[in-house]
Amino acid sequence: MFRRFLSYMMILGALIVAGCAAPMFSNNQKNNSAILARSLSAAKTIENPYNRAAALEDIAIVYGSIGQFDKAAEVASTIKDPLIKAFAFSNVGEKAWKVGKKEISITLLSGAQDSILSVENDHVKAYTLTLLAESYNTVGDKGKASEVLSKAYEAAGKIGDDHLKAYDLTLIGEKYSKIGDKKRSGEVLSEAYQVAQGIDDREARITIMDMIAHILAEDKQFDQAFEIIKNIDVSFTKAAGPDRISDLYMTAGNYEKAVETAETIQNPYTRTFTLARISLDAWTKGKKEQALSILTRSAELSKSIEDEYTKTLAMDRVAWGFAESDQRQIAVEMAQSIENEFNKDDALERIAVRHAESGEFGKAVEITGTIKDTYYRTFTAIRIADLYLNTGKNEFAEGTINQALEISKNIPEENRKNKALAAIAPIYEKLGKHKIAIDTARSITDPHLKNMALFRITSWYTDSAQYEKALIWAEIIEDPYFQASAYTQIASR
Repeated sequence: MFRRFLSYMMILGALIVAGCAAPMFSNNQKNNSAILARSLSAAKTIENPYNRAAALEDIAIVYGSIGQFDKAAEVASTIKDPLIKAFAFSNVGEKAWKVGKKEISITLLSGAQDSILSVENDHVKAYTLTLLAESYNTVGDKGKASEVLSKAYEAAGKIGDDHLKAYDLTLIGEKYSKIGDKKRSGEVLSEAYQVAQGIDDREARITIMDMIAHILAEDKQFDQAFEIIKNIDVSFTKAAGPDRISDLYMTAGNYEKAVETAETIQNPYTRTFTLARISLDAWTKGKKEQALSILTRSAELSKSIEDEYTKTLAMDRVAWGFAESDQRQIAVEMAQSIENEFNKDDALERIAVRHAESGEFGKAVEITGTIKDTYYRTFTAIRIADLYLNTGKNEFAEGTINQALEISKNIPEENRKNKALAAIAPIYEKLGKHKIAIDTARSITDPHLKNMALFRITSWYTDSAQYEKALIWAEIIEDPYFQASAYTQIASR
């Protein structure tokens, strides 16, 4: 099958001269304008309207990134979906602002506003105008941001559904706070809270209350946030408030207060995850003794959970936490104690990879051998092979990826096997094994995953600034969405 493809140099020659007004690559330089023109050509053939709009949005943004704002606006204006069109104009507008093109920036944001105002659905209009207000705030025009928020508030007032109305009002209140209008923010959040009281759906009502509490907590209004949390009587949702507030204490480096807040979470599953997260942050900040103390508490808590399913998920998380904290023997022991085979293999995979990341490849390979599920064992070997590559140990990388390919043959589910092959093909290409890479990609029976594999290879060449080869692989991609995305990515670098 590989013989049916042109040689690399022949393909490259075709890319440079075949029907292009300007070559995409010449004199060891890529021509971003020509590449984007090729991307645009591919995008126009995408059948799925949403994917086509998303591809055009990306192209418009990259045109903005290289300073071609007229072309960016031209592409954005061709997008049919009014919301994606608005996002395109908004993103390009922010880029224009960053390079000092203030008038162009405001014009582009106005294009976004016009597109949003054409939307008939009041909820969608209110929500998107709120996002646009954030863009105006980003470019330093708080007056325009406030004006757009007024329009968003007006649209929200027309919404008949209390849930959607309360949601939009909550977001509007948050944005008012971010532009510094605390008074108006408080008024709108109070209205959102009042509307939320009328929501019939209990879970929906509580979700809005949780959002409001989080916004207040971010603004350091902890007492008001806890007052709202008191009215939440669903354990998982009720846990979200203290969970988020503990995050804020954690970010400030106040681990004692973070743990104290986490311990108020009634649901032991959420409490386990929150403590594990605090522990990891403390570890990365050098508070190692404190981190291990918190993680040990999290481990004890996970083992006390009565429901077996949530217990195994919690133990999986804690095992990974020990691995991240260089307590990898404890991590393995905890992982091995997990009864559910799926979660056990998940934990062992992450622990093995963590060993490899630390340069302990022998131990990583040893743990990989204890993983029973062929899919997990395959992906663990793939990730270890990639890490071998990153350290320049190509011989070991090749041996490991060969093992991964062999193991993948025993994966019973076709979709999971295809996912594995899509991850294996790029590793072979990184090793310079072009024939095996293309053969592996072509053996994938699912068209989406096949094109994803080709896209990943293109992305790797793009990330490593090997644009000539990236262009070759981009041309091989059959799906126009993935192909357009590949070309857009190349032009963006």
